[in-house]
Amino acid sequence: MYPITTIKILSNRFTLTGFSRAGEATSIIVPEMDMVLDAGTIVSTSKFQHIFITHTHLDHSFHIPMLYSHTSPLPRDIYVPAQSLTYFENYLSSSQALNDHDEEKAREICTRRYKLHGVSEEQMIDLGKLYQVEIISCNHTVPSVGYAFYEKRTKLKSDYGNLSGKEIQELRKQGINVSEQVSVPLFAFLGDTTPEVFAAGSNSARVLLERMPVVICECTFLDGEQTPEKGHTHWSGLQPVIEQHPHITFILIHFSLKYKRSEIEEFFTKQSLKNVIPFI
Repeated sequence: MYPITTIKILSNRFTLTGFSRAGEATSIIVPEMDMVLDAGTIVSTSKFQHIFITHTHLDHSFHIPMLYSHTSPLPRDIYVPAQSLTYFENYLSSSQALNDHDEEKAREICTRRYKLHGVSEEQMIDLGKLYQVEIISCNHTVPSVGYAFYEKRTKLKSDYGNLSGKEIQELRKQGINVSEQVSVPLFAFLGDTTPEVFAAGSNSARVLLERMPVVICECTFLDGEQTPEKGHTHWSGLQPVIEQHPHITFILIHFSLKYKRSEIEEFFTKQSLKNVIPFI
């Protein structure tokens, strides 16, 4: 069992519990939203309805076959990059076939247990009555996405802002819709990516840097210069983004195993950036 980290975000409204180290495993659960962010390991024996997978690499996806529920009649909703949908379908059915030695039976069982959704950049998906998620394109060696979460709220339309409560109630009795739904940004969770995801003018930067109060993103390497070849983020590439956006809390994950926990803690203590939380 990996050492598990837990932090609270957004005035303690949401809990992030999990583990993340590059090449080993990444998985974070958010119980309040009934969801799992990546599935490189098992964080909890509880079963969650929504499973968001950023990309195919096994340190982020290996344990998907174990996340179904024996007791719930509903299949788990699994969101994956659209370009990788077939690979995930094959992975789930092959994993089940190892148990049954019957490919047809394995496919039938997977249909009951899982509902796969292929997702693409800028797609907005409703998650029940309370939340929405917007898809962000990331930059990695295989198709990789991020997920930006919003809370659905109902507010009074601006046209009626000057009316009294009694007047608003009267309009409602007349069948006039005085309310509208708004999407309130909560946080974003990024898959493996380079800092290009924050590039000025990109859709991803618009979502991450202009809307989100919290961004969970990788910082695989603390030393060395940023290079794009392996699709990961160095601190040298991420630091300017963080310093230029002090109003955003950056939760950093996916540190290389070459760094001890104490080294990561010491490194960020020296940085003295109040908007950085290393998830270790």
